[in-house]
Amino acid sequence: MNSPLSPKIKNFNRKLSLNAKLSTGSFILFGLSLTLAIGLFLIIGKSYFDAWDNHHRIVIYRNVLIAANKISAERGPINTLLGGDYPDDSAVKKRLWQFRRETDDILNILENTLQKDDRAMLHHARSLLNDARKRTDQILAIPFSQRSLSTLTQPARMMFAAVDAMLPLTNATALSLSPDDGMADEPLIGKKLLEIRDYAGRLGSILTPYIAKREAIGEDERDQLQRTVGKIQQLWELVYPNLKRFPSLSAPTSLVESRFFGDGLSLIARLEEEARSGQYTYTTRMMTDELVPTLLPLEETRLAYLNLMLDQDDAQLQSTSLWFFIVTLLTLLIITINITLIVATQRLIFYPLLKARDDIVAISEERDLQNATAAQHGGPEIEEVFRAINVLRSKLLERQQLTAALQLQASTDGLTGLLNRRVFDSIITGQGYFEDIDSNVGLILIDIDKFKSINDNYGHEVGDIILKSVANCIKRNVRFDDFVARYGGEEFAMILPGSELAIFTQLAESLRLAIAEDPFDIGEGKVLAVTASFGVAIGQRGEESW
Repeated sequence: MNSPLSPKIKNFNRKLSLNAKLSTGSFILFGLSLTLAIGLFLIIGKSYFDAWDNHHRIVIYRNVLIAANKISAERGPINTLLGGDYPDDSAVKKRLWQFRRETDDILNILENTLQKDDRAMLHHARSLLNDARKRTDQILAIPFSQRSLSTLTQPARMMFAAVDAMLPLTNATALSLSPDDGMADEPLIGKKLLEIRDYAGRLGSILTPYIAKREAIGEDERDQLQRTVGKIQQLWELVYPNLKRFPSLSAPTSLVESRFFGDGLSLIARLEEEARSGQYTYTTRMMTDELVPTLLPLEETRLAYLNLMLDQDDAQLQSTSLWFFIVTLLTLLIITINITLIVATQRLIFYPLLKARDDIVAISEERDLQNATAAQHGGPEIEEVFRAINVLRSKLLERQQLTAALQLQASTDGLTGLLNRRVFDSIITGQGYFEDIDSNVGLILIDIDKFKSINDNYGHEVGDIILKSVANCIKRNVRFDDFVARYGGEEFAMILPGSELAIFTQLAESLRLAIAEDPFDIGEGKVLAVTASFGVAIGQRGEESW
């Protein structure tokens, strides 16, 4: 037995069921959106921390190269000091102490930033450096007249070993980098620039003992000089094409070519020739003072390249940081919007729709809305409702027909019958009915040449005839799925799905010939030859990319 309240109870249960379904769907959508946002957040976050870590590694790698170069540079004042007796307050000795302090400062920085395994390599290099310094100081304490040739060669060999001990650390820090695609083999190039500078300095160190003692150089040492020069030239041939790719490095690389490979190697050649006979015009100090300035462009080029590498990584880090901030903000925004939408949908959409549904169902149960005769089963009020429904239905049909006509008028150019500029813009942005068009499209712009003179000489009526004739010519020569629009006064535009620039260019050329080779009838038996200019491009639709 049904109670009088049973329909209301059923209606309440129905509403509760729909409400539960909507809530479940809303929370599922919220969960999916949140999962997507968090996933994107994690991806961008990883990119940010990877970029930050790589930036830190580049700084370490840069410091390793600077440290190795500082060790190599200590040989300059040593070469001078080995050639004579200098008091402790002399400029050249002060220069050596200053070089050593700078070397120790950068090595201390590396000590605090390197990983454990890398620090072990650094300790080995520092141990060799300390041994070399100690032996150098011992030799410098001996009066110059008592220093033997074999004794004078020891500091250079020991300093060479200290620099060589830095190379494994250079390789290790280089391999830990993830260089940006914009620069090729950055770590390798930086290492080779260091090697060029070190080998260049070794040339002077090889000659120093023989110049100091005014003795002829041996065959083995001459071979070592030639091999070192060959290594320098070979390394430079490897790095030079990469350096030339960057305009900011043009000046320092040109200076290396003129100063070191010109002046520096010429000096080494002269000294080698003098060393064959032992008749020297140079002292060790004169050699150092003339050779060291030619090495400065090598140091400047290496530092400029490392700075370029660091600047590019800084830009990447800033870009990643910006995206990390944006994604974080969007994640919070998505959470806020989803919660707001769930609440707003319940209050502003769902409950009003339920009430409208109940009203429609109630009306449909009383009468058939599609059948006007159904009103005869009700009273006058129901008949009025159905008459109103029939009137509304009739007006709706009229409105649809009128809308279709207005849409046709709104989408076409009244003179040429082509699509108008508004529809063309809709195709560009993919709005309305044009969302399914391929995003990759071609664009052909057409401009009737000297159209103003046609209007001036023949009148605007003839100008209109020319516009319609050109439009018809274009329509006859386009493909089925191409869109043609009147873009401006005497301008037309075509949108062609696809990305085959050669095909679009061929189509544009055929249209140009069709217009130019077909004089247009302007009435009274007169024809007028018209030409047009064309522009062709390919790209993607969309407000940002168009």
